[in-house]
Amino acid sequence: MCFNSGQRTVDRTPDLRCIGVSAKTALIFAVVTWLGCGLQPCLAGGFTFEIEEPRVVITIPSLPQIDMDDHPVRAKGAHLRYFGSSEGYVVSIMTPTADAGMSPLECASSILGSLGDRPGVPARSEIYNARINDRTFIAIYVSRGDGVMQLNAHLVSAAAGTHCIEVHASRLATSPDDVKVWRNGFGAADIKPR
Repeated sequence: MCFNSGQRTVDRTPDLRCIGVSAKTALIFAVVTWLGCGLQPCLAGGFTFEIEEPRVVITIPSLPQIDMDDHPVRAKGAHLRYFGSSEGYVVSIMTPTADAGMSPLECASSILGSLGDRPGVPARSEIYNARINDRTFIAIYVSRGDGVMQLNAHLVSAAAGTHCIEVHASRLATSPDDVKVWRNGFGAADIKPR
């Protein structure tokens, strides 16, 4: 079942049919990616980042490790926490305060439900939403403009009953084929308490 911010679901794995991928295609893609990854980010563990407060660990195996610094506009918004870029990937981490006891689903509903109000985000019908596991949700979309396609993913969870966690990852597409690879690259991503 595709994640729908307006309803709860017990399905804890993304349904590949939501993005037009059959199980056979997904298996072939996984094998080809594993064989062709050059053993760099695949064996290196990908992107991992720990936040001290609230205490969470963010992992995105399909992205390279990126050195994260304070967000450049952190002084203007305390929830804008960290920012980094490497190898054409850009990651920013936000930790907005949440109403007491908000669940990961409630944070996802709030944040992902308002993505359409942000600049460059397409219509809701063009955004793929899913539940990755019991605590991590995702929205994936493509921003288009001036002949360029920017691939975007927003991972969302909750932490300590006090904060929502939003991780925005992006990169420019070099071909239309990059879109499917991007969509399939977040199935093992996670935001978990530590």
